[in-house]
Amino acid sequence: MTEIPYQRVGDGIGYRFPSPANDGVHLVIFATHIRIEAGMPKAHIELGISKQDRIAADDLKLLASEERLRLANKAALALWGSGRTDKKAIALDAELMNFCLGLWKFNVGSQSGSWVEGDAEPSAPNWAVPGMILVDSTSINFGNAGAGKSTLYRIVAQSLCYDIAVVIPIQQAADVIWVNAEESPDEHRRQIGNVNAALGLERTAPLYTVDARGMPMADVAPRIERAIAATGAKHVFIDSLSRLAQGLSLNENATATLLVDSVAGMGASMNWIGHTGQENENRLSGSKHFTNAARLMVRVQARQSIGGVSPDLRRGVRVSVMKGNGIATGDELYFTTEYHRDYGLVRVERADAGEWPPLRCDMRVGNGQCRRLTWDGIFRGGVIRCGRHRDDDVDGG
Repeated sequence: MTEIPYQRVGDGIGYRFPSPANDGVHLVIFATHIRIEAGMPKAHIELGISKQDRIAADDLKLLASEERLRLANKAALALWGSGRTDKKAIALDAELMNFCLGLWKFNVGSQSGSWVEGDAEPSAPNWAVPGMILVDSTSINFGNAGAGKSTLYRIVAQSLCYDIAVVIPIQQAADVIWVNAEESPDEHRRQIGNVNAALGLERTAPLYTVDARGMPMADVAPRIERAIAATGAKHVFIDSLSRLAQGLSLNENATATLLVDSVAGMGASMNWIGHTGQENENRLSGSKHFTNAARLMVRVQARQSIGGVSPDLRRGVRVSVMKGNGIATGDELYFTTEYHRDYGLVRVERADAGEWPPLRCDMRVGNGQCRRLTWDGIFRGGVIRCGRHRDDDVDGG
């Protein structure tokens, strides 16, 4: 086994070596997200002409020869059109094997613990947006379908990026990244334009975006890492958790670990957007590992107006901290959003609890009325309906 001259580059480990094609070109193997998973060392491995010019990449078990071979063959095919029996492909696999076999030991190296002193003075949690975003932490922001989560967090993202504190109570402006796994590019641009106009910005004000539609997390994570390096972003918004699961069960602990851990430790806050389950609109859909991995859990609720304006055009949004490790939940945040039937969001402003107070369900139950206290009920047919009776056809009282 050849001694590999590993080099630490940022948050990764690289190795530069002459191309087996003897063409004077050097190739690079680069590893990030080096960890133990299910008792085995794993890493995200990229192979290319440079760290920026990636030819092939995969998330693989370092000791699994078939996974290394598959990556080496993919790179050889892209570089030289070579099959797996070609001498250049075989030599490339040997380089990759040597790199992977010694990678874990080098990564651990002589690292050890250190003495860490506690803060000398009491200090509050480092909020970027009180009640919504913590600096350099993982948060999951969840709500049911149609609650306006993506719209709200686009508003947060642009407020942070352009230092606008009129609607969102930002503490300090910062560059942001939006990871779009949900919308087509045209729809994403349309919604950015609406958010910009509602905040008083030019409609064309840009939002730095990583296009993640249809991609597995193994491909998205290095894109996010490079985007952070390129922009210096302090906050990343990932829309959405379920899309990036790529068909994996959200109820599996391994799925939660894969998604959340893949972007941990990148030097920015990671703000996931997720949905509640149809069977329970009060909790995030999926494994408890999501809840355990997030320092902050924020619930987003929305309700339609019941007076003054058409219910389709005016909505209230309530934001509540449901869980914060070592953090007091604090006051809820309220917003009022207005929509044009054809064009979408046209206005957003801060509101108070008095503008959007709790309601009582009017639906008839037996000989009386439900009277259940509800916040995000629906006004339909002249009747306020709580979540239990939202779709009922029974006449109200």
